[in-house]
Amino acid sequence: MSSNYLQALLIGIMVTGAVFVALQSVFGNGARRALGIFAGAAGLLTTLWLQENPAALREYSAEIVAAAIAVVLAFLAIAKKSTKG
Repeated sequence: MSSNYLQALLIGIMVTGAVFVALQSVFGNGARRALGIFAGAAGLLTTLWLQENPAALREYSAEIVAAAIAVVLAFLAIAKKSTKG
């Protein structure tokens, strides 16, 4: 398995999770299936685009991972804040 493929796949998975969590907080649990399909499509398209453009993958992978870590930390802070109140 190529490292470009693995990096693109991991970034696509992170995109899927971030899109799903962000949209679920907006739309609630009522549209969970539709949000899952949309988030999965966004992650798949991101993975395929990054596989087709390895120069962009090399250029932006560190920035994408840093942004994903920031998003996860922000969601953890929001979750912690909502459980206190």
